[in-house]
Order: sequence, then structure tokens, then C-alpha cells
Amino acid sequence: MVMNDLQPILSLEDITNRFGATVIHENLNLDVNTGEILGLVGGSGAGKSVLLRTAIGLHKPVAGSIHLRAKQVGVLFQHGALFSSMTVIENVALPLFEHTSLSRAQALHLASLKLALVGLDQAAGARYPAELSGGMIKRAALARALIREPDMLFLDEPTAGLDPISAAAFDQLILTLSKALGLTVVLVTHDLDTLHAICDRIAVLSDKQIIAIDTLAKVAEHKNDWIQSYFHGPRGRAIIDKPPYSQHSSLTVEN
Repeated sequence: MVMNDLQPILSLEDITNRFGATVIHENLNLDVNTGEILGLVGGSGAGKSVLLRTAIGLHKPVAGSIHLRAKQVGVLFQHGALFSSMTVIENVALPLFEHTSLSRAQALHLASLKLALVGLDQAAGARYPAELSGGMIKRAALARALIREPDMLFLDEPTAGLDPISAAAFDQLILTLSKALGLTVVLVTHDLDTLHAICDRIAVLSDKQIIAIDTLAKVAEHKNDWIQSYFHGPRGRAIIDKPPYSQHSSLTVEN
């Protein structure tokens, strides 16, 4: 359930990102509401991952301001970013090793609990990343993102590379955890099924700005050429026609 706090948990205001002479974002604005799952979409090269990195402080914008009101955040990178020389449980516990005074035994115990939370057992925790399937790597990376009890998660292409069954299961895991733990989630994705299944709102990044943000049904009505191609092609049409949709907000278009 989306909590409509007076202040968004994340506000990006007039963000400009530039690499050399190439402008990625220009005067971009985006608010994320507490408790929602927000899907960020856009064409290849639109700067979705750069925007995510900007929001979490890994990239400093040329101009603009970031107001992040979460006490703690977790991040799941596209390919998991697990360390190949460490076991899965050690990967999950790593933030505790690095940033807390917990003993190794305490950190590993908490890591085992987080692995169980995402559906991985002790046997999986004892393996190395190279021994895991793609879906298990995603779950292990999610467990690490959750290890410090965040109230906000950033996910970069969480279902990329997964087969449809594994992707659907991972979508449901994100949805279940967001509700159970009261998480706000921002996810970058190309997956139309993910957008339909779990996102409260969709933000569309195009022409260096967020050009539309609303429910999937409302965003799909936008007349922008990219939006029309994305949501009303054969694959998009099949998703759009699926019920139900949240109908609680109106379309916002920013110039």
C-alpha cells in the first residue's frame, strides 16, 4: 500500500547530468512516495541507471539537488555484483563486516536469516556465486541489499536474464517483501510484466527528463512516440489489456 506522506521519501530537483559534451539529464524532477513501488522505464541510452546512481549518491550531478529521506537504503545491481571469491553468505554479511561492530558469527547469523527471507537455504549460502543459477544470484544480491534493514530499495533491472517463471517469482518476492517490511522500492526495468504485476506507478524517462509519471494504465495513454511504441506494440498491448489497474492518481506530464 502506498503511504501518501506530505514529503516524498526521495525528491530529485532540477537534476542535470552531463558526461563531457553529452547531456544525459537536464532539469529533471522526480518525487518518490513513501511505501510505493515505482518503475522507471525509458529507451536504451536514456540514462536510467545513471539516474539511479545519482539518487543513491554514486554519481554527483552537474546541477540540481537530491533529498533522500530514507534512514537506510539497499541496492541491487543488475548483475548482482557478488564477489566471486566469497561464499554467498559471506557476500550477504559483507556490509555488516564493513560497517558494524558485530562479530563475524553474529553477522553470518543475520545473513542466514536474510537468505531464508529471500528463499535461499543454508546449502546455497555455503556455495560460491559461480555455483548459483541466475535467479539464485538475484536472490542472494537482494538478501545483501536487505541486510542493514533498509526502508528503501533501489533495483537495477532485477529480472534481467531470468526466464519468465523465475522472473515472475522474483517479482512476487519483491512485492511480498515490500508489503511485509514497509519498503519503498524504485526499480529500473524493461520488463512489461514487472511493471504490470508490482508497480504502483511508472515514471518514463525520455528527452533528458521524466515526461510522465502515473499508473501504468494512465501512462500508456500518453501521446509521446516512445510511450506509444513501448506500451502499444504487440507485447505491450497484451500487458495493457490485463486487469486490474490501480486507478488512484492522475497523469502528470512535465515539460
